[in-house]
Amino acid sequence: MKNLIQADLENLNQKTNHWIKPTLKMVFSPIFASFFNRLLLYPIETVITLQQKDNVPAKITIQNLYKSLGFFGFYKGITYPLIMGIPSKIATYGVYYAFQDKLLQQNRFSIVTMNLISGTVLGCIDAILICPVEYLRIRTIAGLQTQYKLANLYRGFIPGLINGILGGTIILAGSDYIKSNLPKKMQDHHFSSFIAGSFSGATYLFLSTPIEVLKTKIITSDLKRSLWFYINSTVNEKALFSGLLLRYLRGGLSVGLTISLIKITNQAIDNVIPNIPEKNITENSSEPFVFSRKK
Repeated sequence: MKNLIQADLENLNQKTNHWIKPTLKMVFSPIFASFFNRLLLYPIETVITLQQKDNVPAKITIQNLYKSLGFFGFYKGITYPLIMGIPSKIATYGVYYAFQDKLLQQNRFSIVTMNLISGTVLGCIDAILICPVEYLRIRTIAGLQTQYKLANLYRGFIPGLINGILGGTIILAGSDYIKSNLPKKMQDHHFSSFIAGSFSGATYLFLSTPIEVLKTKIITSDLKRSLWFYINSTVNEKALFSGLLLRYLRGGLSVGLTISLIKITNQAIDNVIPNIPEKNITENSSEPFVFSRKK
């Protein structure tokens, strides 16, 4: 009887290990990383948005914002990314790592190709989910009226899609590639994730800043003009790289923190729920959570 109970407990542990661990990694890790990241760095994001909208130096933007709304003005519009942004991060980061695992199992792609495919899929999903959040956040920060029609919520979708694909391929795929090329001793250290993430994040921020400025201009404008009109007006204003330095500050920290926190949380989950060899799983068990009965 004791052996039967022990076997059933092992079977229960194996099956919960098989389902719970991936779920925790897909859900809890991105939630923790995204929430902490947003709370810490959101004031910088607010200043960047206003700076890109008005093409005004950061110092003047900070002074005007503090005079008009005080400290909490820097957290204006944070509700939308906290409530809606976290589920999107679960989907994007979760799908990225799940998709990457599937490609690894097939063993048909090189690491670079696998990362590019996973990153592109991530970018497309991210753009679809994040675009409405960005519309609401940016309009709220700018003090503009928000309209909940689908066409309005997806204003700036094309720049958002381009940035999403760039982000997916350069940030996550790029950081994984950089980390894989670091010395073996460094790869096992959490600081390597921060280094790789920050370096790839800095590259992404430089390439994506003009697209981000364009997206902000489109969202904060009520004019229904072509994409080329906004590109031309942004170039004429010499605002393509508006907010770049602050984006470097926020983005480098954000990417490094997010990737490091996800890796650390995933490792903590692995430590709490150790791997159990799947060969010990009882086959043909239709009731995995019910103890065996002595016949």
